[in-house]
Amino acid sequence: NNLRLAVTPTVDITYLSGQLSLAAIECKKLQKAEEEKAAADAKAAIEEHARRDERRRRERERAAERLREEEELRAKIAAKEAALADAAEKKKEVLRMQREEHEMERKRARERLDAERAVVEQRLAAEREMQAQ
Repeated sequence: NNLRLAVTPTVDITYLSGQLSLAAIECKKLQKAEEEKAAADAKAAIEEHARRDERRRRERERAAERLREEEELRAKIAAKEAALADAAEKKKEVLRMQREEHEMERKRARERLDAERAVVEQRLAAEREMQAQ
């Protein structure tokens, strides 16, 4: 301050003008730095947002793929269950037909035995009749 008092008003104005210019330059540098930082922050935020969106998209794709796989598996299981049910139904039908065929064979065998028995009984009756005469 003592030095300033000794300086003339013209020098003081020149000095102050220089200081003002330096302050303006410094202010512009600070403003530019703030703008660059804001731009860098905005760019980083946009990139982070894009990364998050990409991560979500991949997660949705994986979930959709898992869902497709589960649906395919369910369809395969349903097809196998249907095939098994069909095979079981066919097996029941085959067994029923075999049982009916077996019953028919037993019936024919019984009829054949009954016929043979009747023939034998007729012979016996005829022999008894001949012996009785």
